[in-house]
Amino acid sequence: SDDIAMKSQRYGWFMTDEQAQTYGRRSYYWSYYYSIIRACNKGINQLELIGIPSLEDDVNQMSDVTYEIGYLYPQLLTMRGWAYAGLQRFFCKTIEEIDIDQELSVPIYTEEVTVADTILGAKRAVASDVYLRTEEDLKNAIAYFDKFVYDRGDNKLEVNKEVALMVLAYSYLNKGDYPNALKYA
Repeated sequence: SDDIAMKSQRYGWFMTDEQAQTYGRRSYYWSYYYSIIRACNKGINQLELIGIPSLEDDVNQMSDVTYEIGYLYPQLLTMRGWAYAGLQRFFCKTIEEIDIDQELSVPIYTEEVTVADTILGAKRAVASDVYLRTEEDLKNAIAYFDKFVYDRGDNKLEVNKEVALMVLAYSYLNKGDYPNALKYA
């Protein structure tokens, strides 16, 4: 609904999906976003095993592999931040309706394997923690994109700094933090 001009609210699946008029499709969004989060966590964990370069490291002293990790890592952070922002938008009440420090939102997962009892079925986090997770991922991604210059060219299948900035602005907008939304937009 964000990228088209609609003549009425009854356009396509708008009433069903965007306004959550039915509950049958909610499990689709839940599964979709959490599968992206799991894949991102898996990628991040793999990169951590290899070694994610520090933002303080000199890029001129890095190997090609280390430099490549430096721009793969923020792509994963951006996608995970985007998925949490989507979950928050879809499953949490609007900012005008809630106290974000009290309202329960969605579980936060940062590990790839979720079969352990302590991880699987994690409790719902409060909305402010989900916003914080989203903002930390995206700000960290932006910092890495600044250091490890990455040009996706015309390839729209990959994310870059502009995408991370847009998702962060969107998250701030949904949170009701309009000055930061404007800053990052």
